[in-house]
Amino acid sequence: MICIFLHFGALVVGALTSVTPPPPSTTDARLCRVFNSGRSADCVGRQLESVPWRHLPSSLEEIDLSYNKLQVIQAEDFSHFPKLHSLSLKYNNLSHIYSDAFKNNPGLEVLDIFNNSLLEIPAAALAPLLNLKKLYMSNNLYKNATLADTFSTFVGLQTLSLGGPLVEGLKKEDFQPLKNIRLQEFAIKCSSNLMYYEPGSLKVVQTQKLGFDMAIDQRPKALIDMLGDIANKTFIAIQIRNLFEFMYYTGEQDIFQGLQRVRAYQLIFHRGKFNENLLRMALLNLKAIKRLRFQYIDFARSPTFVDNGEASSITNLDLDKLDLWYISNPDVLRFDWRFTWFNRIKSISIQYVYFNSVPCDSWVEMKELTVLDVSNNRLTDAYVFNQLCNYKGTAPNLRLFNMSTNELTSLKDLSLLTKEFQQLQEMDLSRNKLGSAAKSLNCVWQKSITRFIVHHNNFESSALHCLPTSVEFLDLSFCELDQLDMQYFSKTSQLKELHLSGNKIKYIPSKWESPSLWSLSLDGNSFGLISTESFQDMPLLSYLRAGNNPYHCTCELHAFVQETITKDKINLTDWPWNYKCYHPEPLLNTVI
Repeated sequence: MICIFLHFGALVVGALTSVTPPPPSTTDARLCRVFNSGRSADCVGRQLESVPWRHLPSSLEEIDLSYNKLQVIQAEDFSHFPKLHSLSLKYNNLSHIYSDAFKNNPGLEVLDIFNNSLLEIPAAALAPLLNLKKLYMSNNLYKNATLADTFSTFVGLQTLSLGGPLVEGLKKEDFQPLKNIRLQEFAIKCSSNLMYYEPGSLKVVQTQKLGFDMAIDQRPKALIDMLGDIANKTFIAIQIRNLFEFMYYTGEQDIFQGLQRVRAYQLIFHRGKFNENLLRMALLNLKAIKRLRFQYIDFARSPTFVDNGEASSITNLDLDKLDLWYISNPDVLRFDWRFTWFNRIKSISIQYVYFNSVPCDSWVEMKELTVLDVSNNRLTDAYVFNQLCNYKGTAPNLRLFNMSTNELTSLKDLSLLTKEFQQLQEMDLSRNKLGSAAKSLNCVWQKSITRFIVHHNNFESSALHCLPTSVEFLDLSFCELDQLDMQYFSKTSQLKELHLSGNKIKYIPSKWESPSLWSLSLDGNSFGLISTESFQDMPLLSYLRAGNNPYHCTCELHAFVQETITKDKINLTDWPWNYKCYHPEPLLNTVI
């Protein structure tokens, strides 16, 4: 009861001092894990209700107290750690930080108080931290984001995040103390129902990366003022989160018009609701943006949308990269029923959108595309290859095509799809269902293909005939192969790097000719014999990985290893520990 009374008294009065007992010589491992020669302490998720400073060495430079039950930070909690330069208190229940909590930590550079219950920005407590570089204090319960004059003294500040669900808006004077500080990152969060935004609020902020999380459902015109405040500035990245959180924008005014005067290498829209009109407004106003990403957005067509057959109004979307990730509705790809918005984009990544068709006219518009990534979409052969389409002259500049992690089964269809892609150099078809002999007949590939990645499929040996022979790099790892078709490999005269790890290959042919091969991976298979003859017709072979196989330890195997190690011509990259005897039984698990 006495302890409870003293704690309550200190919380209310804030002026009581207590005699500090000397810290014990050992650390209680149940409270924190101290490592890095006494410089770091991991106290994450220990259900702590107070800082266990008595059990920690004064030599600490980093303390992580995240995910606990701390409610208050008192004066003595960190006063015994004069070398402290990094402190994480995120995901606690802090409602108060005493004004002298960090008075003995002038070297603190990183402070994270994200996601707590602070009712005000702890300006007084932060005042001594003149060396502060990174300060994370968003997702708290203060009602305004006004920074005290103290913040003007943090001249070395690089990263600042603030705000929370109760901040109803921004005022012009909120960030004035930052006007002479050049930040690297600045992020502000406001209420889900933005009540006000005074023009000029963000104007004084100088930062390379800008993020704002505020829903403008009730005040969409606020976006015009925000974009006006950051106009004619240059950013590395801008992230706009939850722009419309509860409803779709149905107004006619172009609220993205100010985007034309914003210069940023990358613009990210994270979450939020988009219809075809809002999406078109955003795309039409991109003038000085090089990379654009829509991720986790909720897309839906307007109830009044009608396809009138007119061409797309977007024909000059000049982007280095467009990402469409984790979007709830694949209709986002045809938001205006045309694909002219693709015709000046150099790289497109569409992941976790789960679209089920690729219209013929989309390929025609990919005129400047060099990289197309449609991985992670559950695509089937019929979705991507349509025999009614004319692919001649399409995707004339495409060099890299990634279709990994889908439901593709036919190498033949994929070869027919890409045979007109004149510049294609690399294909990634890993993690599909390829390799059936019946669906691997009469393939015709572009001779320009030099990298072919098909690991984690299920190949029959005869299906290898359907692979391109122009490859310099081939990855067939984890494809359930039980034997090698040497007739195919005899045609791959330019092959330099071959990966066959994790298969079920039972033997290595003794006359394997590969004049250009310099790197070969055969580890994790089922063969027990290799000899000096196995690779003698590979004159350029320099790297060999062949461990984790059930080796039959014979004099022939020993001679191969001895000669390889002695001559030092071939580097056994996983020798010696992955080379163990499997037979005979007396030598089981003996390192070769």
